[in-house]
This record gives sequence, structure tokens and C-alpha cells, in this order.
Amino acid sequence: MISLTDRHSLEHSDYVSDEMCGATPKPPMERLRDMTGVMVMKKGCTVAGRVLDVQGKPIQWATVAQGADRFGSDYPSTQTDGEGRFEFRHARLGQMVLTVQAGGQAPDLRQILVREGAGPVEFRLEAGHTLKGRVVDKETGQPIPEFTLVPGFDSGDNWPAYWERRQARPLTGGRYEIAFGEPRPGHLVRMEAEAYLPEVSRAFDDGESQATFDFTLRRGAGLSGTVCFPDGKPVAGAQVILSTSTQGVLLRNGRQDRVRSAAARRGPQRRCASGPAATPPGRRGRMDSFPFRPRPIHLFSSCSTTRAMCKCRTTS
Repeated sequence: MISLTDRHSLEHSDYVSDEMCGATPKPPMERLRDMTGVMVMKKGCTVAGRVLDVQGKPIQWATVAQGADRFGSDYPSTQTDGEGRFEFRHARLGQMVLTVQAGGQAPDLRQILVREGAGPVEFRLEAGHTLKGRVVDKETGQPIPEFTLVPGFDSGDNWPAYWERRQARPLTGGRYEIAFGEPRPGHLVRMEAEAYLPEVSRAFDDGESQATFDFTLRRGAGLSGTVCFPDGKPVAGAQVILSTSTQGVLLRNGRQDRVRSAAARRGPQRRCASGPAATPPGRRGRMDSFPFRPRPIHLFSSCSTTRAMCKCRTTS
């Protein structure tokens, strides 16, 4: 017996499986109750092909994935063998997007029509597309010794840029280089450094194989302030999360990028309005900076519920 909700999905190795929850419509509730509901899984077609470089040599371990959506979906993916071959069995009939990625190669994306009797699909990957350049102080022209590179992309259609914070990496020496590993409408790079305002590059498309872009960062200050109790005493160890118009707050299992108040490190403060910054060393400039006057944040006690009970009634 299976309990079906709006987030069900059907999977079977010998049939076309659902790429996302709810792809196969569930039977009406009356059919589920009398155990006569039926959900049908269909056979699909085989999609096969090869991944080669521009000289025609096979590329092994290239990742081939179905579907243009990588968020909230479970599209199948596979890797090529020693001859660069790949195969998807029981693929859904109709339009399909295939994305190919391989180390050191530029990614490729293609839309195909899945049908009976269709021939193999061949990809020829070019050399990897890279972006490199310098990161310097705008006033002095000197290289910035330590900074953070944040990759992102522009989806177009007036959507805000999406920044892949999990792919951010610290760099040194005033120079950087990044390879574009996945097809995007527009690749973006954001540079952040302590005591500097962040800067964003222009959008680079997949056709720009070897591009150069220099960042000139201007000095600036981030937000600062003190977290206080209602009586004015500073709070040690408080978690402060910054949300902007383009970087919302996302809590996952109760954890999120955060900073702690500095009262515990520097001792008690007498004036909340001019206390230490809540951002620890090395984290300044990570968010968009704008004019801000330091002010205290007061915490108030709240009630808690230890036990609750509710009654409900069902009707036939």
C-alpha cells in the first residue's frame, strides 16, 4: 500500500521514470480510497552517442546529463566510457536537453528530439573557456594580496544575478583564473576583499574561450553595530545574518553563513551605539556595502510553549 501526496514520483529501471515530483498525475481521491486507482509507466527510447574533442579523440569520464533544469529535479546523468560513448535507456519521447561537461573542456548543451529510430548524438567539445585577470586597489594600482572569488550567472529576463556562494574560493597575489564549467546564459564573477567594496564583472557568454577582465576595487566599510539586551548590556556570541535585496536569507537545518558579535572577544562595552563591529576579521566586504550609521540591536525575551493540544473532527 502506497500513500500518495502531491510530491510523489515513480521510478523503475525498465520504464520511463519521473524527473520531478508529480510528473505522473495521481488518480482521483475516490479511486485511491477504493483501491482502484491506476498509474501507468511507459517504455521509452534509447538515447546514445559519443563525446569527442575537436580533433575527434574520445573523451572519457565526461558527464552527460538530461534536462535544462538543475534545481528541484532528478534528471538522469551518466559518464562516458573509454570510447567516449554514453547511453540512456528508456528515455521519455519528445524534446530533451543534453548537457555535457568534461574536465579541461568547454561544456556543451543541445536540444534533441527523442523518437524511435533516431541516430546517435555526437558532441565535440572545444578547449575550456577561461577568464583571468588582476585584482588591484583602484587608488594605488597595487595588487590586493587576499580576496575571494564568487562565481555566478545572469539568467536574463530581468532576473537578479545568482551567486554560487558554495563555489567561492579565497585567492592571493592579486591575480585570478576561473574556468566556466557549465553552460550559462551569462557567466559572472564577483570579487570581494576585506575593507573593499565588492565589484562584479560584465557577463561572459560560452563563446568567449579566452577572456581577460581586471578588477579595480574601491575601499569601503561594511555594516557595524552592537547587539544588546533590553538593559543595554552587549550580547556575546549572538548570530547576525545579513539579507540584501539580491541575497536572501536561506536557513538549512538551522545553519546559515553568519557572523558573531565581538563583545566576547573585546570585553564589555559601555556604549551600545558605538560598540565593536559585529563582523569578524576577514569577513568585511562580503556583502553589498552602503552608507550605514551604527546603531544598537536590542533583544527582548519571548515566551515559549511547552505543551499544546488541539482537537479536530472529521466528517464523511
